[in-house]
Amino acid sequence: MKNYSLTGFAFCVCYFFGDMLCAQATTFAKTYGFSDYEIGFCLSGTPDGGFIFSGQTMSFGDSHGDTYVVKVDSDGIQQWAKKYGGSEEDGGNSVVPTADGGYFVTNHTESIGNGECDSWVFKTDAEGNVIWAQTYGYSLDDVGYHGIQTSDGRYVVTGLVHNLPDTLGDAFIARYDTDGTPLWVQSYITLKGDEGYRIVESRDNGFIVAGQTTDSTNGPEDMLLFKTDTGGNLIWTKKIGGAGYEEAYGLIATKDGNYMAAGFTTSFSLSEDAYLVKFDSAGNILWDKTYGGTTRDDRAYSVAE
Repeated sequence: MKNYSLTGFAFCVCYFFGDMLCAQATTFAKTYGFSDYEIGFCLSGTPDGGFIFSGQTMSFGDSHGDTYVVKVDSDGIQQWAKKYGGSEEDGGNSVVPTADGGYFVTNHTESIGNGECDSWVFKTDAEGNVIWAQTYGYSLDDVGYHGIQTSDGRYVVTGLVHNLPDTLGDAFIARYDTDGTPLWVQSYITLKGDEGYRIVESRDNGFIVAGQTTDSTNGPEDMLLFKTDTGGNLIWTKKIGGAGYEEAYGLIATKDGNYMAAGFTTSFSLSEDAYLVKFDSAGNILWDKTYGGTTRDDRAYSVAE
């Protein structure tokens, strides 16, 4: 089974319009699934005080895996669960609540679309019933990693697209109207490999993406940050790293008007360490810190203020 998820077996945390899931003592611990294989990829808080998560199930779909979305209340009691997909591998990489009480799910799919794997997004109602769906991709592997609803009620997604056969893939942003109509897609081509793992809306209604790039003069792989305007036109790009490897998995806008990316580094520590980078709206680094030990690998998959 191929792994098109960002975090593998770990949960990541997504946020809806800046609402934060505050760190608390554990009040419940639950498992969800049946007799076979389930993974949770992304967890979001919901306006009713509950939670929703997306991932992949092999218990309720085909043997290749289907997207799995589960809604629970504030005590972790399951309210509903649904699987989505076709006869090949599908998985839900992120889910966020929408302003109308529904949900927006970003996936990878081998069941539908144009190629081996495509980015697949769908909008549901409050009970998880699909209202509209769209795919994006070419003949090779493409994947949607993270999507959000923006302040105007529309939707935006970032991920990886292979639109040329001789490339390692490029980061993309796809924009959808409130009814799912595609508005525009932009890919950000270096011919050396870039991926967009997280996206936030900037304060000027543009977008900031965090991910990784192999188009680096510092080392084999750098943390990638880039900003676009509201139409997806590139404003700036930053490649952050040293002689080793860096990637960014988490991204937020902070209350002081800046931004924070979280991931890992092998350049600025004795082993692979969690890596936080705070930067301003122009992409200038305000500070960066590493966290972890000296003999084991450590990574940060999400960040909250």
